[in-house]
Amino acid sequence: MTQKQEAFALAVFAEKSFSDAYRETYDCEGSKPASIHRQAYGLMQHDKVRSRLEELWSQKRSEQRMQALSRGDFVFEQLSKIIADPQTQDGAKVRALELLGKSVALWTDKVETEDKTDRSADEIERDLKAKLKLLGLA
Repeated sequence: MTQKQEAFALAVFAEKSFSDAYRETYDCEGSKPASIHRQAYGLMQHDKVRSRLEELWSQKRSEQRMQALSRGDFVFEQLSKIIADPQTQDGAKVRALELLGKSVALWTDKVETEDKTDRSADEIERDLKAKLKLLGLA
């Protein structure tokens, strides 16, 4: 991968448009916007550029997951301290326990649905078509 391809990939990774990333990286003086767009698109099709961007995005997702885990660990630790502190009021302890329970999905709401339709799919389709026809949409 060339230095310019790397710079282009980094500019795209920094959330610049393909054309802006291309303008930033390559000499575009006198080039028409359509030409710049075409060149930028072509560069995005380059295997090494695409591969580099996928690598950068993968690293970013991994870092975000690690940050989320780190924040989760911090919250869990702080709630545990609240519960263990003998000077903490009972109401605060109950709330801390509730939040800890939610963090491990101890209390999850379940929504159950039951199909009470006595009509077949063909009947439902026929009724829908009739209603759409009445509305002038079919």
